[in-house]
Amino acid sequence: MIAPLQVIDVFAAIPSTMSVAGNNIQVLSYDDRRVTLTWNAVDVPGVGFYDYELQVGSDCVASIVTYSDPHSIATIGSFYNLTPDTTYYFRLAAVNASGAGTMSDCISQKTLAAASGGIEHQDVESGQTFDAGAEFAEGQSFSSGTQTFGANTKFNAGTEFAASQEFTAVQTFSGTQVFGASTTFTAGQAFQPGQSFTAGTQTFGAGTTFANHTHFADSQEFGSVQSFGEGAKFGSSTTFGATNTWGD
Repeated sequence: MIAPLQVIDVFAAIPSTMSVAGNNIQVLSYDDRRVTLTWNAVDVPGVGFYDYELQVGSDCVASIVTYSDPHSIATIGSFYNLTPDTTYYFRLAAVNASGAGTMSDCISQKTLAAASGGIEHQDVESGQTFDAGAEFAEGQSFSSGTQTFGANTKFNAGTEFAASQEFTAVQTFSGTQVFGASTTFTAGQAFQPGQSFTAGTQTFGAGTTFANHTHFADSQEFGSVQSFGEGAKFGSSTTFGATNTWGD
């Protein structure tokens, strides 16, 4: 007698649900334009775990939307370009190759009133030129178009750049930035841990230093010697053109 055919259902192993209490989601710091959260890692990350999806809104239901930030498994995340003296609601979920876990409940924080003095955000049109050594506020946006920056410009965390931006000199990137596709970097540039280049392929000069947990888009080409920190994540069809230095 032939045994009956046995059918086994295989379910995608998406990450477990997160919660404010269970994952100790809390506000680490905030100011008039930024809120930074920290949390404990998801209990069951699942196969191919690669990101935490962050959401923000003026309430926890109708207005909440996904916040565009670099892919990272770090248990810290910042929201930039917020409105001063405004209450925001935040929640998150872990994401792997099979999908996203259920969103956590919300945590709220009111931003400070507008700061006086210090570095202020600028309304920047396409095609402007900035002197060497200039410094910009956290979350500054240059998404209106490409710009010309002098050497050693200091870009604080969360700065946003348009696609095809070209950096002709070494710059200071403090924290992670949001780069558009087809950005060109000069030789010897260094980047901070957790930087993402997943918006598209980029052009990197020789001797670029990528700190830990840098993520790259599919089909990225490296035509010269580079230095990669530990935990680098490469997309499919990546091409390496030289002998590189790798973190432990």
